Amino acid sequence: MKHINVVAAVIVTGNGILATQRSHGEFKDKWEFPGGKIEPGETPEQALKREIKEELDVDISIDSYIEAVHYSYTDFEIKLYVFVCSVASGNITLKEHKSSEWLKTDELDSMEWLPADKVVLPALKRYFDNVTVDKKSLMPAYTYIEKGHFALTEKHVPHIVNPKDAIVRVTLGSICTSDLHIKHGSVPRAVPGITVGHEMVGVVEQVGSLVSNVKPGDRVTVNVETFCGECFFCRNGYVNNCEDPDGGWALGCRIDGGQTEYVRVPHADMGLNRIPDGVTLL
Repeated sequence: MKHINVVAAVIVTGNGILATQRSHGEFKDKWEFPGGKIEPGETPEQALKREIKEELDVDISIDSYIEAVHYSYTDFEIKLYVFVCSVASGNITLKEHKSSEWLKTDELDSMEWLPADKVVLPALKRYFDNVTVDKKSLMPAYTYIEKGHFALTEKHVPHIVNPKDAIVRVTLGSICTSDLHIKHGSVPRAVPGITVGHEMVGVVEQVGSLVSNVKPGDRVTVNVETFCGECFFCRNGYVNNCEDPDGGWALGCRIDGGQTEYVRVPHADMGLNRIPDGVTLL
């Protein structure tokens, strides 16, 4: 049986969730999340941006990976990679579809979806039940300004920039003496302008496509150090010396940390640990 890798974009705007209706073929008039085939040499993310540009004439930002589902049709099998996306630029124009609808979450079950797209709905509903990061654009952040000066500033909510990233909504955080060392000028590698904080717990809001150990909705602890797990130092247990640009003590020192509402955690499979369901947080 022929196997095809395909992608789908769940595009979310202030109008709702975009559904598009097929204009031709075996599944004419059925509804789907727009997307298409992954061409040789493309990553799922690259294929998705290309397909949406071709089908809807807009550029998109990929906000979160949802899941990959397998579905067998009569003559072929697909692996469907699903992402939540937002419009980065342009106005949506239907170039291949018959029509479109903007849906609320509780309206998803009302459409006659393509079979594979219908399989995605439970995971999609779980995502929208847990996510809050896409409902706001700015957040307060406790920021290192210069030696001796921290301040509460307003920053943009972070987004996935690497397939190994996760976005965590911070629920509890603590102050470490290392934060004070930054304030006192004792950490030369600390970058002015970063959000401080590297000891926090929270809830996973979004994940990149290469994150497999956690999913949106999971309660997690965030490791003090982020690390790739692959370089010489990581393989030998010296994760503080990780060679990756976002490795070692990066959070709250060289990249934005957790004294805020949302934090981007690089290498999420290494840097996040699920909190057991039986553990309560005050």
